[in-house]
Amino acid sequence: MNKIRALVLVVWISSLSAGSLTLSDALAEALHRNHGIGLARLEKDQAAHERMRIPGYVLPRLSARGGVEYSRTDGGEEHRGSRAGLYLDWTLFDGFAMFYSQDLTDMQSTQRELRAREAIEETAMEVAARYYEFLHARTALSVAEQQLSLSAEYRDLRAEEYAAGNVPRTDMLTQRVRYNSDKAQYVQAQQDSLTAHMALNIAMGRPPDTVLSVAMDTTLPEVTEPAEYWVSLARENNRASEIKSLAVQIRTTEKAIARARLWPTFSAATSAVQQGGDNSGGRFTASIQVDMPILDGFSRRTARYSAATSKERARLEQEEQVQVLTGEVHRIWQEFHTARQQIAFETEAVAAAEESLALLSEAFKRGSVDALALRESQMEYITAKMRRESALYQSRMRSLQLRQVAGGSFF
Repeated sequence: MNKIRALVLVVWISSLSAGSLTLSDALAEALHRNHGIGLARLEKDQAAHERMRIPGYVLPRLSARGGVEYSRTDGGEEHRGSRAGLYLDWTLFDGFAMFYSQDLTDMQSTQRELRAREAIEETAMEVAARYYEFLHARTALSVAEQQLSLSAEYRDLRAEEYAAGNVPRTDMLTQRVRYNSDKAQYVQAQQDSLTAHMALNIAMGRPPDTVLSVAMDTTLPEVTEPAEYWVSLARENNRASEIKSLAVQIRTTEKAIARARLWPTFSAATSAVQQGGDNSGGRFTASIQVDMPILDGFSRRTARYSAATSKERARLEQEEQVQVLTGEVHRIWQEFHTARQQIAFETEAVAAAEESLALLSEAFKRGSVDALALRESQMEYITAKMRRESALYQSRMRSLQLRQVAGGSFF
């Protein structure tokens, strides 16, 4: 495992030296530096160590005890002695509660491991989301910068035309208002880009002000399977669904343990004691004990009822989880395909706007159109590109969400 981590670290360092950060690089770095993932790993290790308790439920308990005694009577007679011995206790039968307890500990450890895995995957999803948010914010900033530059040209052009008496003052003032609005959008885009930049650094476990050079991701995620395929995949692999299903099994085992407490308990006890002092000598004892609770303040009955109620609650929560999961998968699947349709529409819009801009550029060179018409065409082209980028962002995010809900792993 350490060799694999070292290899991932080398790959990550090499990618930084290349001057760009891909999504795989961001996830690999988060695997090493994100504190949430580190805590989840500790939780998994602790759950693994909990399993070491499982054999102890059926093994005997051996202890050593010893001590020194001193007493003095009212008549002044003194007694001194010492005692040392080994004591062995072994539960032979307890209504199979010991075996149910083994199963319970194993299932509880598995549940903790699943929760830790879920936390790791949620963190990975957050890193991926922050990565794409930063890409989107960076593109939006670039578009806002282009739009502000064109708006400044519009403003200066209108000012020149107003000074020449070719346009009324209202047209010049209108263009100033548009420029100020575009400038406000550019400032907001700068803030959004900075916020996304800091969020990505934090998600990866870096200092917030670390400089980032993110590689542009031009790939489009593909989801060709029908929604029912993803629903079945989610029911089998979704971490939350697995945890709910395991909770039902845990409550069933707890109910079985509560029922086993109604049986008598048979246990064997042996001891070997060596005494020293005034009453020196050795002693060996062996016994078999039976413990049959008769009246315990209805605690066993209450435990059985509580276990049965918890089992039914866990079953209802599992059914609810399946319903919620099914609806969530269908919603994300539909939003993904809607975004893909929008990508197709916006790609056509970008192509049309680009062609229109090329035609107007040629017409402007011939003097057939004025500069304002050319600038308007440029603005339409920039806006179309921004709409397409938004559709790409939505498509990537829905693809990530769909794979996360279906139990997909990022690490």
